[in-house]
Amino acid sequence: MPKKNLLTRIALMSLFALLGGLFGYSLAAFSLDGVFQHFPELPDWGKVTLLVSAFLIAYLLVVVLHELGHMLAGIAQGFRFWLISVGPVGFRRDANDKIKGFVQWGRSGIGGMSITLPQQNDPQVAKKFMFMILAGPLANLITGTIFLILAIFLFQSDGSELFPQATALISLITGVLSWFVGIINLIPMQTGSPIMTDGTRIRRLMSGGNIAATEVAMVQITAYLMMGTSYKDIPSQAFDQLPQGSDIHPTVAMLRYGLALDTEDYPAMRLYLAILKEAWKGYPVTLRGQLAMEIAFAVAVLEKNPEEAASFWVQVPASIQKIYPWTAIRTSAALAHSQGKSEEFQQLLAQAEDMQQVPAWELPQSQIRWMKAIPMIYERAVYS
Repeated sequence: MPKKNLLTRIALMSLFALLGGLFGYSLAAFSLDGVFQHFPELPDWGKVTLLVSAFLIAYLLVVVLHELGHMLAGIAQGFRFWLISVGPVGFRRDANDKIKGFVQWGRSGIGGMSITLPQQNDPQVAKKFMFMILAGPLANLITGTIFLILAIFLFQSDGSELFPQATALISLITGVLSWFVGIINLIPMQTGSPIMTDGTRIRRLMSGGNIAATEVAMVQITAYLMMGTSYKDIPSQAFDQLPQGSDIHPTVAMLRYGLALDTEDYPAMRLYLAILKEAWKGYPVTLRGQLAMEIAFAVAVLEKNPEEAASFWVQVPASIQKIYPWTAIRTSAALAHSQGKSEEFQQLLAQAEDMQQVPAWELPQSQIRWMKAIPMIYERAVYS
């Protein structure tokens, strides 16, 4: 590991430890004394329940406030609202231009997401994206300060009622956690995966030139994909801003690979597959599992190597297959076809066509099309 990266990680770990220590000290010094000393009759399980419930409520508040910051800043700059979610619950604009609620497990795990996009080409789009991204952490810092002030006020009151004391506990946890999330998101860092903090994206957008253009394109393409738009239907100008060739970042290679698959550009698929095979082990567990499925699919149909494809497939945890059912069944079909199991391939295709309530971000219509194209890709793929 390069010395610079090692020192950066040590500094970040030290910061996390400091913030975590302050968080724990705040709870010990204020919350536990401020709440539990007034209720000595409260059993241990009641104390644990109160503390866990307060933390869960605080966490939801912090995520909601962060995503609202992003969303409202985007709308204020003329962006169009498309989606906001916290965990599996959210609101999105549908094909009829109506905003409706939804529940979809696995969309953003226990985190949140908001999508607002510019409605037209704008030379200032990078600056507007920067302010939209910055608004999330700022919302946490501002509201965190408000909650901390509220907590201090409530803890100083002489009341012994459970509700105001529990409210004080929730306010304190929300304030500290909100500050923690705000500060962490403002730190420019990336672990070699597609996951970037808001600070990293802001730094890239401030760089200007090709870096800023690439960042804007990546944000827009990812947003379209999360709304269920197929690669080939995403506005072409977004992909025009992405670098091409063999010397590109793996995250860009993932997006270009998806476009190549959706447009049947087999040489390009093979080019970007090579980049992904080289980089996949450096990704976090969830993304590594998802990427391993895609590599297994491509190796099976492009390189016609069922043994190597199977070696990637076994790296995919069952939990990841449940979160991404379409990708899992498509990969299973590709493996079956490459192994000459035509009957199993047809059964998997029929199973896919019968799947209901599938995640929109997995592009159901595209997945069926890709599965049906497996024999054709297998026969027509041209090696570059």
